[in-house]
Amino acid sequence: MLFKVSLFFLYGTFICTQTVWSQDSSSTLFEGPTYADIHRTINERHKFLGPYEFQQGSIYFDGIWQESIEIKYDTYQDLLLLKHPTAPGAPTVIVNSNRASQFKLGEKSFHFIHEEGLKGAQGYFELLAANSHIALLKKHRVRIQRKQASGLAYYEFKQAPYYLYYENGVYSVIKKMSPELEAMRIAKIKREE
Repeated sequence: MLFKVSLFFLYGTFICTQTVWSQDSSSTLFEGPTYADIHRTINERHKFLGPYEFQQGSIYFDGIWQESIEIKYDTYQDLLLLKHPTAPGAPTVIVNSNRASQFKLGEKSFHFIHEEGLKGAQGYFELLAANSHIALLKKHRVRIQRKQASGLAYYEFKQAPYYLYYENGVYSVIKKMSPELEAMRIAKIKREE
């Protein structure tokens, strides 16, 4: 009798687990490897765009906009992450970048660029401004630095963005740009619309 009760309990647990994983997550968007953050930080100098916490966003996945999803963007590893909405423990899932061509975080819009033969034109870029023939995109990137204090090892990340300028079908990499020059280029592109 004890064996039958145990078997019933295990079967019931399996069915419940399957149900939890499939609720609101039948989309292949949630099928991906799980993410583990191995870089301990102790201050606001982390590797994620914006706050450390997940934010509401949208992902253009397999040609369909998936709205109101909790996402993060790891600028160090260039990974788009999302919180599984129903899985036990809410694991963080790595989104397949080959299937997620765009995403939005607040007012910011990102596009996946993979330009063969142009070093630096790979990954997610924020679209700063565009018109019918010109676009300026920003690669949010950080540099890592290992620190140690009172026997505790941790990491800090420093912003090191670069830019892509797109004109007449050709991308050019711009390694550095001051905030003033960035603002001037954005204004110029918007004026030419």
